[in-house]
Amino acid sequence: MTLERFEELFAKALKRIPDRYKRGVNGFFTDPRSIRQKGTIGLFVLGHYHTNWMNAGPAITLYYGSFRRVFRGHSEKDIRR
Repeated sequence: MTLERFEELFAKALKRIPDRYKRGVNGFFTDPRSIRQKGTIGLFVLGHYHTNWMNAGPAITLYYGSFRRVFRGHSEKDIRR
């Protein structure tokens, strides 16, 4: 899955989430990196909730690279779930 397709799926998923759950979050982002959980071997962080992203307030980031590593060999359907 390409980064562009991942971003499309993220945008579609956000549209399905009721506004009341997104209220107060100032941004939703994708990051191409893979992030490992500190102090572990082989555990990847799929996303972060940032309380004050770049002094702009709360934001959520999904790590495309982490999803690619965790779901390597899985179908797009599996990743969407």
